[in-house]
Amino acid sequence: MSWRVFISGICSISFNCCFADITLQYAAPKLLVGPTASSSMLGTTFTYRTRNSHDPTILQITVVNLPEAALSAGEFSVDHCVQLFLTEVARDHPGFFAVPIERKLEAGTLRLNQVRWIYKGRTVRMTGVTSCGLDTGRYVSINFHGSLTRATNTFPAIRRSLKSIRIGK
Repeated sequence: MSWRVFISGICSISFNCCFADITLQYAAPKLLVGPTASSSMLGTTFTYRTRNSHDPTILQITVVNLPEAALSAGEFSVDHCVQLFLTEVARDHPGFFAVPIERKLEAGTLRLNQVRWIYKGRTVRMTGVTSCGLDTGRYVSINFHGSLTRATNTFPAIRRSLKSIRIGK
């Protein structure tokens, strides 16, 4: 019995040390539920979805701690961050069209560069916003997407709610 307690203690310490400890204070708009948090060694993604399983509206907030050596070498930039997430969009929506937006996305105290994208498939018409910025040694990326027809209702609500977000370590 004492071995089980000892092993459980070691496993819980190891688990806490191996995953990024990122906290999020955010009141999502009423149309979204969540979050579901997915953590790794470098960061965490918080995902919010609608209650309707057929509605493709999704908000993802990703915080990635960047390696100190790479940061001091200047290997990471806001443009690099945006391109990483646009690569993911391209994988899921080949042939999408993206345009940078001059206005920054307001997310609490952060002002993130943003790109608007549109995808028109045979049966699906999607649009989304990919945004990214550097914040004290980490990438913060906020991405949301949904159907082209519902975006005029859902996107303004998501943008308003993001103004109060707080991301901790």
